[in-house]
Amino acid sequence: MERFEFGGEIVWRPTPEYAKGCRLGRFIQRHGIANLEELTRRSTVELEWFWNAVMDDLRIEFYARSRRVLKADLNLRREPYGEDFGKRT
Repeated sequence: MERFEFGGEIVWRPTPEYAKGCRLGRFIQRHGIANLEELTRRSTVELEWFWNAVMDDLRIEFYARSRRVLKADLNLRREPYGEDFGKRT
């Protein structure tokens, strides 16, 4: 296969043991999520929860604590970075 095509044949699937032990598997377990489909749903419906959880999981720290990681009611087409991370230049 020269190039990857989305929607094409899946060439590798992790074993259940591997999936449980990987970082994503531990994230899912830590948050009491049943499976990848539930995580996908929550990550697109509960945006503020998801990005806070990701920032905590990756231990990303800033010099100054932000008020919010994501302003979920923001019109993303107008100001994609939100007011807490500064304006787009």
